[in-house]
Amino acid sequence: MSMVIDLVKICNKCKIAKPFVEYHKQPHGKFGLRGRCISCVPKPTKEQSCLYAKKYAEKNREKIRKKAREKYRANPDKANQATMVSRRKHYDAYLEYSRAYEKANKEARLIKSRNYAKNNPEKVAVIAMYRRAAEKQRKPLWANTEQIKKIYLERDRLNKEAGHIAYHVDHIIPLLAKEASGLHVPENLQIVPASYNVSKRNKIMEELR
Repeated sequence: MSMVIDLVKICNKCKIAKPFVEYHKQPHGKFGLRGRCISCVPKPTKEQSCLYAKKYAEKNREKIRKKAREKYRANPDKANQATMVSRRKHYDAYLEYSRAYEKANKEARLIKSRNYAKNNPEKVAVIAMYRRAAEKQRKPLWANTEQIKKIYLERDRLNKEAGHIAYHVDHIIPLLAKEASGLHVPENLQIVPASYNVSKRNKIMEELR
């Protein structure tokens, strides 16, 4: 009959001999473990955790991006859904970051957009044509054109007041959604933050299902 002996180590702080499983691993420590047991290791504050996460992200930026790309390629729909849920949950923080980023990189983003349009004129033209055609096809004869214009003018006023493209006119039920096809009418239009509209894409929000 064989006996299993639990390996133990004395904690540097509480001085109690505890099994190896009650210690965090540390490659350069004795037995490959930390000196203090898990119970004696002080738990980091929220600020310390955020600072550590920020430093880790800065140090491993490429590694994180590579992992995110691989995760997206493996399951695009799941990745997009997770991003949308996260943005809606932390919307105020995301919107603040988005505006700060856009303001700090306004020129760079403008140059990038112009270069893309210059290098991909066919794609840009097709997207614009497809969008216009979709709106035209889904705008019934009874639609109030003047009211539609007022909504777009209000969006322009808000963007001018903000000093950047902060708002979009969104179709509550998207024109090109898989589940349904909305109409280009005032009742189906709303002015929303640009980041919300981008994260929504051509999907119907859960609360409308």
